[in-house]
Amino acid sequence: MAFTELEKLEVKPKSAALMWFNSYSGTALKIPSTTVIIDPYQIKGFEVKKADLILISHEHYDHLDPDLVSSIQKNTNATILTSPVVARQLEDIPQDKIKTINMGDSFNIGKIKITAERARHPSQMPLTFVFETDDGIVIYHAIDSQTFDGMKKIGEKYKPDIAIIPVGIAPGVSITSALHAVELISPKVVIPHHTDLIEVEGPKFKRHVDEQMPYVKVVELKKGQIYTYSK
Repeated sequence: MAFTELEKLEVKPKSAALMWFNSYSGTALKIPSTTVIIDPYQIKGFEVKKADLILISHEHYDHLDPDLVSSIQKNTNATILTSPVVARQLEDIPQDKIKTINMGDSFNIGKIKITAERARHPSQMPLTFVFETDDGIVIYHAIDSQTFDGMKKIGEKYKPDIAIIPVGIAPGVSITSALHAVELISPKVVIPHHTDLIEVEGPKFKRHVDEQMPYVKVVELKKGQIYTYSK
């Protein structure tokens, strides 16, 4: 199983491993000391045996499965980080294990600082997230946000090494909008996600980035594939 491979993987200092595990924003982030599971969906709870934090971006079904979150939390004793809207739906999890975050807030887990930033998406409290490791690696996860002008300020403020950008499925999201997001954020590496057609949309997205922004590296991840970035 993909999570087993991630758990076995030895991540060296100044490195971070990323794994995309569903058709949506489901991502696992691992550094030497800390593992974060983002928006678990379309997996089995028993697959995840080690996690320090479960991050839930918003309440839509493809990002929040309360029973699955409860199962993973019981398996791992992980802390839950989410918006107040989602926190109210997590009734089966000990309340002392649930931490809430609002736009502009930051939360530290192990050696990762997580900051909630604005999103443009039709939900009650949508958020995007910036992950900063103690080794200086910065990852921006746009979840399924539409592209908005404020992404330029996010790029300028954090200077992400990696941006995880949606290319499909979500309202107002397309390869065209994803290309504009890359232009605004200007990361070193971009990973397309949030599509069930990654074999088609991934190469198309890469081709356009290579032509228009050759200074950005595109990493096309298949579900369950692990990518390791090093400074």
